[in-house]
Amino acid sequence: MRTINIPSAFNSYWGVFLTLGCNYTCPFCIQKLAGEVPHYDIASGDKWVEALNSIEGRARKRFLRGNKVRKLSLIGGEPTLHPDFFDIVNGLDYNWSLTVTTNLGTKAFDDIGTFAKKVKRKKKIRFHLSFHDGCADTDEFIAKTRDLKRAGVNVNRIFTVCYPPDEPGRFEEYQSIFKRNGLFLRKQRYNGFYKDKLYPSGGDESGFEFKDNITDYEEYHKGCSMKKKEPVYCKVNKILFAPNGDVYNCHYKVYTGCQDHYGNLFSSGPTINVPQDYFLCDDYGHCNPCDWPYAQFKEM
Repeated sequence: MRTINIPSAFNSYWGVFLTLGCNYTCPFCIQKLAGEVPHYDIASGDKWVEALNSIEGRARKRFLRGNKVRKLSLIGGEPTLHPDFFDIVNGLDYNWSLTVTTNLGTKAFDDIGTFAKKVKRKKKIRFHLSFHDGCADTDEFIAKTRDLKRAGVNVNRIFTVCYPPDEPGRFEEYQSIFKRNGLFLRKQRYNGFYKDKLYPSGGDESGFEFKDNITDYEEYHKGCSMKKKEPVYCKVNKILFAPNGDVYNCHYKVYTGCQDHYGNLFSSGPTINVPQDYFLCDDYGHCNPCDWPYAQFKEM
């Protein structure tokens, strides 16, 4: 059996972009910060399951306790648009602890009972639900969420991006509606441009349940300005897989289809070396805010 070694810290973030396609066209889409989203060929579910289950070092033994297993996020785009979505979540073994982030707006959720039955994996899987203000119907989203919970699906978090960023009252209105229906809606700061201004521009994260860890706003605005690029030494604690299996360590490169990747999950090996220390990057200035909680920088 083929084995794949991708050396990384056990607490590093691992994310699989099953597809960059989405059923919504939100104005606040973080993927489009650097321009149009590139086209990737979509890998089959069989390829994903075989390759991901072949990665070494996914479980760590603990004294007098069960194994600690590596966390893996299934993201996109919208991951349930992948034609083999159910085969992937059911086929990945229990040395993965899965988190699926979804907007509940695809045909996969037309019948919640059927969805729950198709997800045969009943442990080490949780769902994060993203409420897309302006795209999703509020009542329908709430009804689907409640039905998922009743069907035994592990709904771990429900969150929304606070957009537009200059209308904070919109979140409070939605939060009240969710609360009346027995649900807790978490808020996430908007990261990106709005009316030619890059947000967030200051303040702190008090009251925000999803943290972006942006505290040095001068550095943030310099790194995500989308103006000029300059070289910098960067360190990112991430392993990311594009829809075709290309391996990256930053969202900007995934979202632009950059050729500067570290191999391919399906064709490279047996070892795929992704930098674990500072490495030279020439794209500073076009960083994606998604990378900010995990990135460190040193000037040349």
